[in-house]
Amino acid sequence: MNKVAIVELGTTSIKLILAHVLPSESFVVFDEVIEPIRLADDMDNDGIIKLPRIQESINALKMFKALCDSHEVTQVVAVTTKVVREAKNQKSFLDEVYNQTGFNFKVLSEEDQLKGIYTAVINTMDVPKGLIVEILSSSVQLIQYNRRNILNEAIINFGALNLAERFDESELTSEQKCDETVRIFTEELRKLEWLSQFEPEYKIIGVGANFESVAKISQKAKKYPIDVLHMYEMNIEDVTKVFDTIKVLSLDKTKKIKGISEDRADVLASAVSIVKAIMEELKIEDNKKNDEDVEERKIVISKNGLAEGLLFNKAVPSTTDKPITDILGFSVATLSEYYNTKPNNDEHVYNLSMILFKQLKVLHKLSRSYVKVLRAASSMHSVGKRINFYNNTKNAFNVVLNSNITGLNHKELVLASFVVSAQNLDDLKATEWIKYKDLLTPEDVLAVQRLAVIVKLAASLDRFMKKRVIDVNCDILGDSVIMKTILDGKAVLEIREATKSAEDFKKAFNKNLEIL
Repeated sequence: MNKVAIVELGTTSIKLILAHVLPSESFVVFDEVIEPIRLADDMDNDGIIKLPRIQESINALKMFKALCDSHEVTQVVAVTTKVVREAKNQKSFLDEVYNQTGFNFKVLSEEDQLKGIYTAVINTMDVPKGLIVEILSSSVQLIQYNRRNILNEAIINFGALNLAERFDESELTSEQKCDETVRIFTEELRKLEWLSQFEPEYKIIGVGANFESVAKISQKAKKYPIDVLHMYEMNIEDVTKVFDTIKVLSLDKTKKIKGISEDRADVLASAVSIVKAIMEELKIEDNKKNDEDVEERKIVISKNGLAEGLLFNKAVPSTTDKPITDILGFSVATLSEYYNTKPNNDEHVYNLSMILFKQLKVLHKLSRSYVKVLRAASSMHSVGKRINFYNNTKNAFNVVLNSNITGLNHKELVLASFVVSAQNLDDLKATEWIKYKDLLTPEDVLAVQRLAVIVKLAASLDRFMKKRVIDVNCDILGDSVIMKTILDGKAVLEIREATKSAEDFKKAFNKNLEIL
């Protein structure tokens, strides 16, 4: 199995991602290291990266090189962006880096940088229309797309660090600095004519560490039930609550916020102010919501940025030309291949689950919105057993919830975790549901019960992983469902195993089950 490293040298940090590249042209990240640096410090006057910053970068890169060597990495992609692109001593700096570390850095153009961010987002988020925003130290990058086509791009040439430094000598209070930052950034946004035509159905996709910091504070304030940032959503009220909290804090108090690294504390207020300006400028007016029956504007967090986009291009070459069309399918197939269980019947259980879902439509009455939940759960039906058979239901819940499955929102992720862990309906405890009450509805309880029975039946019908049951036909007769199996060989044991689900079937569908 090949291993690839992505090294991203930025203005305030150096990032290393290590990933296994699988034979099917997919990948799984197995390590990540981020080292804070301040490469642009003292560059304002002469545009030259100073010697202490060069040495700081080289020390971090030497550690990265040792990690790559210890993991026997076969390929390295090393890139750098704006600060090195604009440095007058770019060549001598990169030559010194190469001589001391062996990393041969490519200086990305603005276009390359935007394309990398877009590649990461479009291949890991099922958001049809979006405005991708990344807040960097000295710039803010924006990419508008619709149905996997980029419509507009822009780079605003100041960011969280620039705006924070603008007020270094100011006598303004912390609150006044934040309000002024909102005003300044709003003026810049209004210079982008295409933003004035921004349609209500677009979501804002926040990329990078600054958006992640805002999301972490929001989750803590809401006592959010899951510790997952990717696909976390915030509305204007969520952002305003974070803004109102941060803008009155001194730097010392900001540094004490749990979950926020100290090296980002000095730009946190500035970053939150930029997010606030974006949300205020692009919010949907109440009258438009009422007239067009549209949802409020939301920010969705992406854990994937430039480095992950480059990883996609390296490990999945087809993404250089066009995005992955089936994000969820790609994700669960990657996990299935990575765990490499032999024999592997995940795909067949998924196929049988979908057949049962369609055949039992008149009984379960679930909308198509639950199909992604069913797909994720049926594709990972045995994941708990791969860790420990005797605690497999608890393992299954935690593994699915924390497996970085892409293509699901948080509600779908939690529902899939419940479905895959409910091998018996008695496993579904009311105390567990309460933890996720803000994400789930009462209707979801019955949906999970019915989906769990479908997955259990499908897994039982391929209990011996021989694909002997290739199809089923369900007849609903009075208070019974007659399930006729279409076979490729004898499936006596599979049918016997599936019949054990009759009791749960009765609880979920209020029908007796007979399998032929």
